[in-house]
Amino acid sequence: MRKAMGVWRESVYHVAAGTSDTFYSEPVPPGEQWYLQRVSVRNDNTPDTEILVSIEAGTRVHPLYYFAKMGAVLVDSYPLECWLMEGERLCFAATGLYAGDVLHAWLTGHKHNVGQP
Repeated sequence: MRKAMGVWRESVYHVAAGTSDTFYSEPVPPGEQWYLQRVSVRNDNTPDTEILVSIEAGTRVHPLYYFAKMGAVLVDSYPLECWLMEGERLCFAATGLYAGDVLHAWLTGHKHNVGQP
């Protein structure tokens, strides 16, 4: 049984090291499950960036959504509804970058305790 803990809002900031780069959300801690409702992304510098959003748990990766040819400085957003389980995190694999590009991701949903009445 899940017990709602409250709203989950996470902001992820990353500076690209090269023409492609990967960055991550925080992992779901033990005893919790997080419900993702929306993901938004932005590159502050370069147009035509593409970002593949996936769930990562160890070596297992499950693609969720592909942001294609984003415009620079525009926020691209998509309603992604799924559960993240203990140990899972979101992976953002970006291409079409220049070293030093500033990347952002914003996550919205809610957190739940697992096994509590």
